[in-house]
Amino acid sequence: MEIKRILKEFTDLEEIKKEILKENILNFVKEKSKPTIFANLMLSTCPKEYLDILLKDLDFDLENRMKLAALIEEAYHISFKSKDILNYQKPTSTALIPDISNITEVMKYYKEQEESKEEYTELDELLNKSDLDEEDKNKLKLNIKKLANTKLNILITGGTGVGKSSTINSLFNMGDEYKQEFSEIGTTSKPQTMEIKKYEIGRNLVLWDSPGLGDGIKDSEHIAKINKKLHEKDSKGNALIDLVLVIVDAKTRDLGTTYHLITNVIIPALGENAKDRILIALNKCDQALEGDFWVKGDSPYPEEELIKYLDESVKIISDRIYETTSVRIEPIYYSSGKSRNGIQENPYNLGKLLDFIIDYTPSKKRAVFKGKINENKNNWKSNEKVKPNTNNFNSSNNQSTSTTKDYKALADEKIEKSLWDNLCDGLGKAVDFVVENKEKIMAGITTAFAIGKEVISLFTSSKKK
Repeated sequence: MEIKRILKEFTDLEEIKKEILKENILNFVKEKSKPTIFANLMLSTCPKEYLDILLKDLDFDLENRMKLAALIEEAYHISFKSKDILNYQKPTSTALIPDISNITEVMKYYKEQEESKEEYTELDELLNKSDLDEEDKNKLKLNIKKLANTKLNILITGGTGVGKSSTINSLFNMGDEYKQEFSEIGTTSKPQTMEIKKYEIGRNLVLWDSPGLGDGIKDSEHIAKINKKLHEKDSKGNALIDLVLVIVDAKTRDLGTTYHLITNVIIPALGENAKDRILIALNKCDQALEGDFWVKGDSPYPEEELIKYLDESVKIISDRIYETTSVRIEPIYYSSGKSRNGIQENPYNLGKLLDFIIDYTPSKKRAVFKGKINENKNNWKSNEKVKPNTNNFNSSNNQSTSTTKDYKALADEKIEKSLWDNLCDGLGKAVDFVVENKEKIMAGITTAFAIGKEVISLFTSSKKK
């Protein structure tokens, strides 16, 4: 059963190569079953000879070696040395040279693996010493691994200068790796993105920042790149891109190129469930009326006149897309709070944008956001104020008499619920064990899977009902 599942992951492999791989795995299983000092340890470090057996007569590149190693580790509860996979050399041939473009990604991945080994081993020992039956132990281990291997891919697109990069920087904790790049946002008039850029936050949140549209000359080329990315498949044959966030400049209603992208490229590529996978957000709402009717300060917000204009804008966009595609999309508006004239302005409605993204993320994948959200509290202070029982299209109303909605708190609750549901799925009595051993379990999975230290608060609540 495990062998069939592993073979299904190699969809592009020739049939003859699949037969070789199948035979290699069978030989590996036989070798593994022999009594060794590695027996019964979940993360025992395997000798390189196991790789020799698995890769016999297969010219696997680095990506496929990594994939095979990960599948074998998950199926047979073992672990390979990072350097053995990275620098693999056949016993009777020269080494396969890794793709240089993947070196940074590979080294980052295996550094995290090595750093997490001690913590994960302690977690494994805790589980093995518990009173849980083997079924619950293995189920909990499997849930943790599934959670760690869950990936969310978001494609972010829009016109040149709409603020895609500043939005990414305001929403997410980009870390030191991208610190220099994002510190330069807004300091040059040149477009920030000429190719689709990949930003990995932790191990399982991937943002794709597409080229800006609107210069005419390069638009067709950029749209082709976006279309290609939308049709890309993951290793399981599913669509790589989970969500598409289209960012629009609230200052203009001349959105010809963007409408073309949405109606002729994105929605057709997303298929029948397009309305559940595309989000449209109007950035720079503070500048929609040249800065008029905008209250500046620590918690900026739009006055009633500007709110009416913005509500009308999102309705126009929604209606126009519906008329062309019969897909109803409800945009929102916000301000990413980028620096203007050397003065950093706090964002507005960024919490709603975050909650917007979380809502459109499949529930099982929402846990991916844990520990990845920007920790600057100023980013989440100012959100739209709403009146109870309002039917307003964009849920906005008079700012002076209404109540501010804490969208960030709502988003956090959805993230934690997803994390809890993933960890405790099908556990039975093991849920009690998770609650009772919350600190030790969290110490193991926080570092091992880069989920985030804040997740420990999850286990302070009562067990799942």
